[in-house]
Amino acid sequence: LLVLSPAAMDAVLASGDNAPDPFIKKRALSRFVPDALVISGNREAGDRRAFNTRALDLGHLHRHSAAFATVAVAEAARLVADRRSTLRWEDFESLAQRISHQVILGIGEGEPALAAQLARMVAASNALVRDAPSFAAFYERIAELLTRKSSAPPACLMHDAAASLADGSAVDATKVPAQVGFWFFVLKDAIELHVARTLALLAAHPEIQVRVREE
Repeated sequence: LLVLSPAAMDAVLASGDNAPDPFIKKRALSRFVPDALVISGNREAGDRRAFNTRALDLGHLHRHSAAFATVAVAEAARLVADRRSTLRWEDFESLAQRISHQVILGIGEGEPALAAQLARMVAASNALVRDAPSFAAFYERIAELLTRKSSAPPACLMHDAAASLADGSAVDATKVPAQVGFWFFVLKDAIELHVARTLALLAAHPEIQVRVREE
C-alpha cells in the first residue's frame, strides 16, 4: 500500500509479479470497464497504452498541471471551509469527485449523474454482475461529452481524448470511451484513498508535517 522511494515504485511497477491481471479483478472490472487499460502485460492493448500515455503525459509533468493544481487548491480550501469539526470519509469522497471531474471535464465542470451510474456499476461488479441500464447511460453520456469537447479548448483530459479521435491518433481498437470511463473510476478512487492516507501518515510524523507546511 505504501512505497516510499521513486526507485522502489519503478521496481514494483516493472515487476513481473504485477503484470498479470488476476482473474477476479478482470471479471469484476469487465462489468463496467471491459476495454480499459489496467496494469497488464497484455500486448494486444498497444493502442490503448499509447493513447493513455499521450493523454496522461506519463513520465513527466502533465501539460495541464497548472490547471489541475488550481482545481486541487480550490477544492482543498472548500473542504476546509465547509467541514464539520472532524473530516469523515464522505468528505474525502466528495472532494475526490469534484477534483476528478474537473481534471477530466474542465474547471467548474461536473457530472453527478455519471458519478451515480458509476457507483451503481461498481457495486454490481462486486457481485460479478453488470448494471445494464447504468452501463448504457454511462457510456452514452461519455460519447456525448467526447463529441462536445472536440470543439472546445479547455485544459482537461476529455478535450485531449476528443482531439485524439478527431486527428485519427485514436482508432476503434483504442476504445476511447472505455479509457475515459476508467479515468472516472480510478482517479476518484486514488484521490480519496491516498489523500486520506497521506494526511493520516503526516499526522503520525509531526516533524515531517512541519517540513510539508514549510514547503
